[in-house]
Amino acid sequence: MRFGGRMMMAAVLASLTSGAAPVTCVPTVREGEGTWWRDKLARNHEIAVARGEVDLVMLGDSITHYWEIGEGDDTSREVLELERRYSVVNGGFGGAHVENILWDIVKGGELDGYKAKVVSLMIGTNNRNETPEEIVAGIDCILAAIREKQPDAHILLTSCFPRGQGRCRELEAVNALLAKRADAAKKVYWLDLYGKFLNADGETLNAALFADRLHPSAAGYRVWLEALLAELPKHIAKPLPAPTKVMFFFDTEDFTCDESS
Repeated sequence: MRFGGRMMMAAVLASLTSGAAPVTCVPTVREGEGTWWRDKLARNHEIAVARGEVDLVMLGDSITHYWEIGEGDDTSREVLELERRYSVVNGGFGGAHVENILWDIVKGGELDGYKAKVVSLMIGTNNRNETPEEIVAGIDCILAAIREKQPDAHILLTSCFPRGQGRCRELEAVNALLAKRADAAKKVYWLDLYGKFLNADGETLNAALFADRLHPSAAGYRVWLEALLAELPKHIAKPLPAPTKVMFFFDTEDFTCDESS
């Protein structure tokens, strides 16, 4: 019998010693953000269901979302290169926290009604008030929810990127915990890009790869694109034609990683 996502999520919650689930494990709808995200969620789902099968569903926050809409210099070349080879649904939402992505899957039906070959996930940088352990507990719940909705999909768990001035100890701790979740037997694979966004000293941010020290520039998305183009053929035998591209624009606040805070 398949170990279902609901059982996996229950196991995650039962393993927490505090007795109360952290906020990251509670599916949470976005409040006070207007309707743009609901419109995008509905449109993404419409496209995916119409196709029936999608090569790559990308889940995440504005770092994922901005690949679709651009931030700083134009990123359309990188988007088009990916979409020429694979059918892609961009499930990135600006400002998203771990618990919001969990809501999209569990309550919002984001992964219902179609087959995804690969689901990529990068989330956590916006959960500034939670510990690395709490962030990863929530990501464990997301992984369980993905598996419940898409039992045959390969999950590409992607590291959080550095931000601010360079190395971010909290995100490094998150990444170290996430790397342990990789398990080919469970079709969960680790894609570590953190170091690729630092300078050769391994300490400072490579500013040329960022538009604002949080969101990648076109050159930064090129780094991510090349990593995906190297990884996806391991999981997708024959790319499908790309779906119609849909773009959503919104405003979001800037973020920093302040080691002293």
